[in-house]
Amino acid sequence: MLSLLVSCCLVALAWCKLDLDDVTGHRGGLVTACDDNYVYIPVAFILMMYVVYLVECWHCRLRAELDDRVDASTVYELIRQLTDAMPIVWWRAICYHYVRRTRQVARYRNGDAFSSTQVLPSVLLTMPQ
Repeated sequence: MLSLLVSCCLVALAWCKLDLDDVTGHRGGLVTACDDNYVYIPVAFILMMYVVYLVECWHCRLRAELDDRVDASTVYELIRQLTDAMPIVWWRAICYHYVRRTRQVARYRNGDAFSSTQVLPSVLLTMPQ
């Protein structure tokens, strides 16, 4: 889209440079879009769109991904270090068990109170030191 807009501004500038009325002198005193002051408007649009294009290129996802790349010798050196290193295995265990707790609750039905046992399951986690 930016390329299309820049192209349109360049066509407008080229049209003003090739304006045949200016060569033949048949303007008749009318102000046209190709007068000296109005030629700067497409130039300003071209500069603004070029700045937008540069900002778009700077924030491109592909450019950010390519910034993190390394050369092949660095990758081969890292692979060599990994194959030469002594393997280390880490074990981490999390222990848990269920605890069932009960409690007596009072319930009401039709105005009568009666007690019942409520079971509350919970999980206790223990971490090894």
